[in-house]
Amino acid sequence: MAASKRRPLIVGAFLAIVIISAFYIPRLEVISNQLMFFKKDSEIRQTFDKVEEYFGGALPLTAEIVADRGIDTLRDYNFAEDILDTERELERLPGINRASSIFDMVGSISEMITGSDDYPENPRFIQRILMQIDDEDLEAWVSDDGLRMMITTEDLDSVDMDRLEDFVAEHPDIRLISGMPVLFNEMNKLVAQSQTQSLGLALVLIFIMLLVTIRRFGAALVALIPIVITITAILGMLVISKFHLNMLTANLSAIAVGVGVDYSIHLISGIYYFRKQGLGRRDSVDSALSSVSRPILANAFGLAIGLSVLFFSPLRIHMQVASVMWVAMVVSSMAALLLIPIFYSGAHSK
Repeated sequence: MAASKRRPLIVGAFLAIVIISAFYIPRLEVISNQLMFFKKDSEIRQTFDKVEEYFGGALPLTAEIVADRGIDTLRDYNFAEDILDTERELERLPGINRASSIFDMVGSISEMITGSDDYPENPRFIQRILMQIDDEDLEAWVSDDGLRMMITTEDLDSVDMDRLEDFVAEHPDIRLISGMPVLFNEMNKLVAQSQTQSLGLALVLIFIMLLVTIRRFGAALVALIPIVITITAILGMLVISKFHLNMLTANLSAIAVGVGVDYSIHLISGIYYFRKQGLGRRDSVDSALSSVSRPILANAFGLAIGLSVLFFSPLRIHMQVASVMWVAMVVSSMAALLLIPIFYSGAHSK
């Protein structure tokens, strides 16, 4: 059989896929910025870029400053200086463009009047400044439990969000930070965490299903090999292509598990069918390949080609779907058709 003659080449090729993917997988990140779902040349992406360029951030965050006395806290010079120092320190974090609060507004008005960029120390002078600010503007900066801080972001990713969470934990004068980037980040973390657990559980359940169906321990293990290689290849591709993990690409890995096991089951079932017909090891493998290889390849490449239309979508995430499915279809089908015959054509195959 041609496949057995090229056994070192076949094993080496798939081993290379696993090694290369394993090298990149530790660099896999969770992308929380939903703006990355759009291509760079899309109208939405360009609009967001313009907003960030001219207004300092299209995805703002809101922080709450701990101020039990509310608006009266503005008259506390030492507290105001601490908050302003915290804001400047916050602006030095990656992904943070600017942090501002009503303390900055009072300081700016004071600078316009006195020419000094220091925060005013005189409470009466501060009161005079507050009287010049519209009540609605003041209320916009005041929350039920303190004062608000607006934070504009730029290219904020999941690593930057983690640093921001650590910053808040180290600064008791900031109670919490909220906004759409926080929501997206938490959603992606939950999806990635649950997906990691579900992939492991899925492999265990599939192994049990194969063990019950085929009733052979070795066959069940062999059927898992294309699945494991496919998952590894998908995760490696996500890093190499800089797609990384998000809510959609994480779920596609689970879909690949179901796809990969189908091809393995078809081929292994065919091998045992022809063995029951009295064929030997090599003949049963050859007959099974002749029967199922074309349907498997037609199914795999048919799905991949059909999803290729997504490459022309303005959404970058659609391109990610097509790319993941191409890797899943090609690797899972080829691994099933090339690796499984090697195990079943050997002298010790059962």
